[in-house]
Amino acid sequence: MKAFRFSLQPIRVLREQKEQKSQQAFSRAMRLHEQAALQLKVASDELLAAWNALCRETSAGVNAAQLSRTRTWCNSLELRQKECAEAAQRARRAMDAAMREMLVATRDRKAIDQYHERCRDTYNLAAQREEQKILDELGIRRAPASALSAMRR
Repeated sequence: MKAFRFSLQPIRVLREQKEQKSQQAFSRAMRLHEQAALQLKVASDELLAAWNALCRETSAGVNAAQLSRTRTWCNSLELRQKECAEAAQRARRAMDAAMREMLVATRDRKAIDQYHERCRDTYNLAAQREEQKILDELGIRRAPASALSAMRR
């Protein structure tokens, strides 16, 4: 019997490659999201420190110019925190989209793998039947010869 050949092997290879690319894209998106979340945390920590400094200065009774500079610094940190939060949200949405693509690619690859296994099982069953058929024929051919030799004794 001829060797097993899966006619959709090129498609199977392409789906495996697509799945690998989508896994890499998801990994990159996850890394970018983690970086954006870290930048948001740093910005939030800086803003908290600036607000604490503003409260201390207010309690200590500092002049209006210094208070205005500190308040302006807090405003710029608030703006930076807002930008970091928006960047983290965009990164989160990109990561979610990459995860959906990865799940679709994995599902598609699994579908063709299951079809491959069914084809392989069908081939193995046919090969097993062919082998059994050959063994049965050999047994039938040898049976008369062994009966003749038994009669001669």
